[in-house]
Amino acid sequence: MSRWLYSIIVALVLFATQPFTTYAQGSAIGELSNNEEYVSLMRRSSELNDDLDSITRLMNDVRNSFRDAYDAGNMQRSTRDSFSNRIIELEQEMFNLRDERGIITNRIIILEKEWVLSQFSDPQPSTPSATDEVEEDGTEQYRNLIDNRCFITTLQAEDYDDLRQAHNEEIALEELTKEYIEHHNRISECVDAYMTTDNEAVADSLFTVYNEMTQRASSLDEAIKGYWNHILDAKYYSYGYILEKNGHYEPLDDATDDFLTYQKECSEYDGYYVSDNIMHYALGRERLLDYEVAFAEKMGLSAAADSLKIVRESLQLPEYRLQKHDVERRLFLDYQPITFGKTTFYNSSNPLPDIKIYELGTIYRIRLGKFRAKQNMSLFKGVQPLYLDRDEDGNYLYYAGGYATHLEADEAVTMLRNKGFKSPQICRWEDGEMINLSDEAKKDSDTPRDIPVVGNRYMVNIEATELSSDLQATIDAVASGKRISRVGNTFAVGTFTKLEEAEALVQAIEQLFPDITLSIKEIELN
Repeated sequence: MSRWLYSIIVALVLFATQPFTTYAQGSAIGELSNNEEYVSLMRRSSELNDDLDSITRLMNDVRNSFRDAYDAGNMQRSTRDSFSNRIIELEQEMFNLRDERGIITNRIIILEKEWVLSQFSDPQPSTPSATDEVEEDGTEQYRNLIDNRCFITTLQAEDYDDLRQAHNEEIALEELTKEYIEHHNRISECVDAYMTTDNEAVADSLFTVYNEMTQRASSLDEAIKGYWNHILDAKYYSYGYILEKNGHYEPLDDATDDFLTYQKECSEYDGYYVSDNIMHYALGRERLLDYEVAFAEKMGLSAAADSLKIVRESLQLPEYRLQKHDVERRLFLDYQPITFGKTTFYNSSNPLPDIKIYELGTIYRIRLGKFRAKQNMSLFKGVQPLYLDRDEDGNYLYYAGGYATHLEADEAVTMLRNKGFKSPQICRWEDGEMINLSDEAKKDSDTPRDIPVVGNRYMVNIEATELSSDLQATIDAVASGKRISRVGNTFAVGTFTKLEEAEALVQAIEQLFPDITLSIKEIELN
């Protein structure tokens, strides 16, 4: 074995066995030292590693300071917010640096792999190398399939150029799939952190990072799709055209049947995993290699056939069974039912908090009163939690509790009235906008009616231990504004002035919740 061939094999073995991160940590192929892009990428990779080490140390220092301040009891709200904001900034910077390092690492790998593979393939060498063969008629054979003469002499120049481009894209496609999978793993880490944090500010920052990373993954996915479709189109067309020109119909028919089977298998898995395109590539790569082996053997290209068989045996396909990330924005709404405690619970050391307005989501609170001046806490009989707000006229508004549904807020109003509160009012905040539902209901009841109310009324009874959010949403959509009351395990919705309105609600609920027992009760008016 020549020294040249031995050095190439060693390089390939080392390349195949190196872990993914080696290339980003300073390794280099000497022969690439004159490649300006490669040298620049290696330099930037080293800088990113240094930056990440520095941020990691800084993050540890901030967390230690946070812990020391907490242990010392010096954890005021402003101090806590300052630490939280700094940690968020550092986490964001770490995500950005890791993302950039991943992109650079993959480009370094592509350049190194292209160099290694280029040592095998010289399209028109002046003399046959040890990796090539010569037919009895003097025709040279090349281990790289598309370098062989049958392609150059049979295909049109533009078709051959397209085939060679597709062949070169296979390296880029392999690296793109690796980058996508690495990126997907980082998204998984981001999602895990997002779903487990109890800090709203940290969660908001992670959700922003998640959206940015998802967009990057989508771009990679589209690139993978473009490369793979072009490779399939160019290679299947070129091989089929040459086989047909030479009258070799059997391998052409076999490839056509196999390709139809491949398309059917892909369609069965479409939508199951995070990337249909990586799945298509993983399921089709072996089939394409088998077709190339069959083509080379039929065309008598033994050197290319042997080379392709070696590639086929060592082929490592990407893991395409990746879980989807279906992440919704977390809403840190403080749902707290009203309780009664000490009337001195809120004081100078534990001041009454300002009401928090959430930009997203829906929450119901109970307004206990509006006053020109601040009130003594004893007036509110130990209600907790209690919040303070001011309107544009400078009035002081006192709100209690936090509920997810109108029904829960309605039950809280009944409880407050039983405790002696004269006019508790239900207020709903939806995506930051507040509506006083009690005021709206009073306006409706005060509206004069030109037509006297006649006829019977109808109630829809729902037998259930509780109303799910989906069922509540259905009721709100079909019977907006209707009162919901509860007696035991029965919820009553209404009243309805028309039977068809009650029937419409029953029909809508039955379609979505077939297991729920429903009935319409007619109320006779004397």
